[in-house]
Amino acid sequence: MRHPTLIVGGGSIGERHLRCFQQTGRADLRLCEPNEIRGRELAERYGVRWTPSFEEALREKPSLVILCTPAPMHVPMARQAVAAGCHVLIEKPLSVSTDGCRELIQEARDADRVIGVAYVWRMHPALRKAREILSSGLLGEPLHVLAICGQDFAALRPGYIQTYYASREQGGGAVQDGLTHVANAVEMLVGRTSSVCCEADHLAIPNVEVEDAAGAVARNGRSIAVYAFNQAQKPNEFVVDVHCTAGSLRIGLSGKRLGVFQNGEWKFEETPYPDHDALFTAQANSFLDAVARRESVSCTLEEGMHAIRFNLACLESAETGRRVTL
Repeated sequence: MRHPTLIVGGGSIGERHLRCFQQTGRADLRLCEPNEIRGRELAERYGVRWTPSFEEALREKPSLVILCTPAPMHVPMARQAVAAGCHVLIEKPLSVSTDGCRELIQEARDADRVIGVAYVWRMHPALRKAREILSSGLLGEPLHVLAICGQDFAALRPGYIQTYYASREQGGGAVQDGLTHVANAVEMLVGRTSSVCCEADHLAIPNVEVEDAAGAVARNGRSIAVYAFNQAQKPNEFVVDVHCTAGSLRIGLSGKRLGVFQNGEWKFEETPYPDHDALFTAQANSFLDAVARRESVSCTLEEGMHAIRFNLACLESAETGRRVTL
């Protein structure tokens, strides 16, 4: 079955969703983009129909809406889409505040609509296998997490710096743009954050004032999670260690290795490092499966709302110097 699918927003992330939903072969696509030049360009490139008006596009009754607009627009537009009878996938972060999130959750439940948040790292095969290992109890109870991650943001995503990234109100800065991915992945492994203490500052990226580096110490149940994240370093790295009562786990996405420590030694296996299109295509297929079967999505609205609280707690802690409870 091919689902009438509306991609809303023609920026870089919107184009990626357009391309990757097209690669599934399971969606009849239409694009909504208010900028006529950009809208016509993408429509021609991917052979899809285009409209500048979200309201007009909803009147054509798409089954799925994929929201790739600025973060403050996500919740109001998602509520419109649910009211129009659509299932919705929302780019991260879900929003820059929790305003309207509970109403959206209830409205989606009442309408029996599938709705989720696009934290794409949840689709990575190494992270999914790590979750299986931890859930099996093989390594015992998680006690401590160390996440060391970063990338050369200005070189890898120069276009973003001139758009949303320069403004926290639009979802920019290291916490809402990057650290949120890492923390969401850690919560997938060891459970939700209950409190956090954070330092964050602007250190290197030119022409912005928002933070581009952050360090945080968080509580996730009984375990302690330590995050070191920056968007100025040259290597693109993602390394997470989870130390448990009966062993340890090391996830090295950049090094393509997943390691388990037991009986005094590390044992590593090579893991694939899918390119971003592969992850986004997997996410698209996962969402289409969830819609078809009315199953839970890889990242629920409740989890997306909790990610907002984590982001806001980090920013509040960095500004006040105090630990913040979520």
